[in-house]
Amino acid sequence: MARMPWKFFILPTIQLLVIAGFLVGGWYTFLGLAVFLTMSLGFDFIEDRSGVDEMTDLGGPGRLLVYVIAALQFALVGIGLVVAMNSETWAQTIGVAVTLGPILAVGCGNPGHELSHSHRAFDHEIARVLFAICLHPSVIIDHVYRHHVTVGMPDDELTARRGERFNDYILRSVPAQHAGGWTFERERLARKGLPVWHWRNRAIRGYAMSLLYVVTATVIFGPTVLSVIVLPALYAIRGMEAFNYMAHYGVMREPGTPPAARHSWNTRFTISSGFTLNLTSHSHHHLSPARPYWALDATGDVPLLPYGPAVNSILVGLPRVWFRLMEPRLEYWDRHFATEGELELLRAREATVDEPERRAAFATN
Repeated sequence: MARMPWKFFILPTIQLLVIAGFLVGGWYTFLGLAVFLTMSLGFDFIEDRSGVDEMTDLGGPGRLLVYVIAALQFALVGIGLVVAMNSETWAQTIGVAVTLGPILAVGCGNPGHELSHSHRAFDHEIARVLFAICLHPSVIIDHVYRHHVTVGMPDDELTARRGERFNDYILRSVPAQHAGGWTFERERLARKGLPVWHWRNRAIRGYAMSLLYVVTATVIFGPTVLSVIVLPALYAIRGMEAFNYMAHYGVMREPGTPPAARHSWNTRFTISSGFTLNLTSHSHHHLSPARPYWALDATGDVPLLPYGPAVNSILVGLPRVWFRLMEPRLEYWDRHFATEGELELLRAREATVDEPERRAAFATN
């Protein structure tokens, strides 16, 4: 049996450090966050040389690791709420709240995404709980059943447009994903002769999980717990949407053509490859959505981002910096990857943007 690459133990190790810091209390509540930021911002430049051929036999151990990560995340959130609500100092409460935001993004978003692509219904429910903790429950429906079909096309709400600021993107993408998940479930149930308000509506189950989480915590700890639930969840949503924004920024795909490697941006760094469960090999994921994380490969001729997702998630919040960074890469994408049909679609879209809006979007300091 193949040996598990060490990079996949980064995320559970960080989760254990977060739990340890929460239990010790005080300023140690920042411990896990400090380690995560140090690794993802300071050391995520080492090229990932782990291939996939020697990992194709991970099977059971690979799946077990995802369940372990999910279990640690549930424990981490529960312990965090208890510690924050029983804290005698603001530093400890703030430490829990500030730490939970990024850790929810990686500890719920990445295993939740992996499980949402599983063929097991049980895995889908675990994924739903993970996203429900982030108050972002039904987006996995839209992600699996719509985004993977329409990625890169003009009407795909998760494909960021050239010159589109991240703040504008997130205000568009989040409602669109929830609406897409609801629409898909309504149509699916209608084909079965069932009403939309039915327990088999997976969007409703997701929202019910979020509501149960919030209400239960509020009953146990009081309304002040909402600050430790809502603010980290909003940060986690921002983190997950930042990844969506950068993963397909500015690409175009002709309707009626299959998705290709050129329609996703990738990175090849060990640290982020580990804590995202190889989601940085995004082209391969879109080519084979059901392929398990350990079998995803970022090699080959694919579009590449210059930095890892943690650095990029900061840069997308700085429009002028982000646009300047991506402009030469988009020019390379146009010359090296795009088809003539895709270039025509890009030119048609550009023609619809008002000149003042275009100048504002690409303004430089």
